[in-house]
Amino acid sequence: MSLLVLPWLLVCAISDLRTRTVPTWLTVVPLMGATAWIAWQGDWPLALLVLTLVALDDLHWRARGFLAGVQGLLLLFTWQLDGLAGLGAGLALLAIWLCWKLGAFGGADAQVLMTLTLLFQPAVLLPVALAGGLQGLVQWLRKKSTLPAMLAILAGTLFYLVFPKI
Repeated sequence: MSLLVLPWLLVCAISDLRTRTVPTWLTVVPLMGATAWIAWQGDWPLALLVLTLVALDDLHWRARGFLAGVQGLLLLFTWQLDGLAGLGAGLALLAIWLCWKLGAFGGADAQVLMTLTLLFQPAVLLPVALAGGLQGLVQWLRKKSTLPAMLAILAGTLFYLVFPKI
């Protein structure tokens, strides 16, 4: 799996560096593939949670209240099926979605982070966050404009895959 993830992240990072955008097909297709894979593995509540976060995001405001209730039930089902690990993954997906909706990072970054969370569990997010913080610190010290977050995502994931037990 990791042999496929790193080249994909490299292509995303190169695209983000060159154009400051990542094509939708390059992020949505892997996200849907990861969602289908975890559903196939039996974690259907987590797969449905991802679909409700991404696909049903632009519903009318009245439907969003119902959708939030459904998402809460999906979190409970995930907790029942997978224990705290499943609940942690669900909460991490919700946090990624919320950061995207609040503008903390772009849609491509959110979709890539959701894909990585589905494939490797939320543990992958810690080295990604540390790489993002280091990238931000370097940019602040250099007093330069920011680099795309996809670089930090690539670096953090690489670190996670090379040193999984640290």
